[in-house]
Parts: sequence; C-alpha cells; structure tokens
Amino acid sequence: MIKNLTLASIVGGLLLLGSAQATQIASFSEVNGTQDFTLTYSGGTDSFTANSAIFITLSDAIGAPNATPITAQLVISGDSSTTGANITAGSFLTQTNYTNGTFTITGTGAYSSLGIILQGTFGNDPPTNGSNSGLSGGAFASSATFSSSDGVGNYGEVLFQSNYFVIAPNAISALGISLSSLVPVLTLTNGTAPPGYNASTVCTINGTTCLGVEGFTAAGSGTFSTTIGPEPGTLALLGSALVGLALLGRKRIRR
Repeated sequence: MIKNLTLASIVGGLLLLGSAQATQIASFSEVNGTQDFTLTYSGGTDSFTANSAIFITLSDAIGAPNATPITAQLVISGDSSTTGANITAGSFLTQTNYTNGTFTITGTGAYSSLGIILQGTFGNDPPTNGSNSGLSGGAFASSATFSSSDGVGNYGEVLFQSNYFVIAPNAISALGISLSSLVPVLTLTNGTAPPGYNASTVCTINGTTCLGVEGFTAAGSGTFSTTIGPEPGTLALLGSALVGLALLGRKRIRR
C-alpha cells in the first residue's frame, strides 16, 4: 500500500511538472511617452515598426532586478502585404497577416551589461493557415492594438529567446502592444469612410479598394508572455522522480 502510494505520488509529481501555462514574463511602458511606433504604407505593404526607449519590468528574471523598471531599447518590425484591411460591423478596423516580424529588447544605460534581455520572431505560421498577427482598433479612433499569438496548429507563430527565462519546448507565446495617441486616426488607404459609416465586412469604400491601413505614428505599451520551462532545481526533482520509478519497478520485478 505504501509503495503504491509512493508510486502514485511520484506520477502525480510528474504530471504537475508537465502541466505548464503561458505566463507574462515582461511588460513595458515608454520612457518619454513619445510617438515612437510607426505604421507606414507603401506599395501594397503595411510596415509596423518601433525603435524606442522603454521601461521594462521582468518577472522572475535571473540576474535582473525583479519587479523593477529597467531602461531598455525595444526594436520591433513586421510587414503585412495582405490586400484588404477590413471595417466590420460596428466600425471596427483590422489589418491581418503581419509576417517575418522581429523584436529585440536590449538593456541600456545602467543596464547595458544585461545585453539582449528578450528577442524573437512573430508571424511565422505557415502561409496555408495565415499569420496570427495583426493590427486592430476602432475605425477613425486614436487607439489601436498590435498583437501576435500562438494558437491551435500554429505553436511557432511567436518564438522567444532569452538568457533570463527557461522557455519550455512547444511554448505557447504571445506579444501585445497597446497603441495610443494615433496621428492621424486609424483609417484606410485609398478612401475615407463617410460619417457614421457602418457596414458588414467590406474592403471597398465608395467603390475604392481598401488596400491597407493608412500610416500613423503612436505611443504605446505592451506585454510579452510565454510558457516557462522547469528550472534546474525542478529538473533535478524530475530526475529523482524518474529514478524512484525505476527503483520501484526493479523491486516489483524481483518479486
């Protein structure tokens, strides 16, 4: 009975170790609240970029101040060649399929020695499924959201690399950026909707094709989340559990 209980305890421990959920590992806000996020439209492509100073707060970061804003530099870029930004019912505007995106957060000033704190890619899902990265917000409003996230069938949509976090294999990851103070407000290229415009999913305004989102500048803040893997101590515990299972198995065979 005791052996069976021990075996059940070890198996239960292994199940707990294997059950991981995505958790927020970093959040950021701007140092000066400047217009340092930019979307440009050129030749059928919407390009979302940023190269700005930020305050980043890390969660459970080894070797970095926890819950303390760190000055850093965020560099991010992604392109959408999708023809057809949409205004859906309720005047909600979306522009999808930003691909080949990259992001890097590097310590600056007193935190330069930290080097690259977090980096990775997004918009990497196979073309057959379509990238799960996009820009969305109220049409003709001064705020929007840019995000990318993993989902069923596209666990490689967002990939993180870090010297401070142990990222689990097949991690569920996401990034989200809240944009504010858009100049000009969120509108479509090739045409401006009339006042009170509200229609089902369309890509035409007065017969003109809506190729994408009109360029703008914006301020912003954001978060990064991923599935954290087991720390070295947890791996040691896992190894001990496996050894325990092996020993119990040998004793039963001898009987």
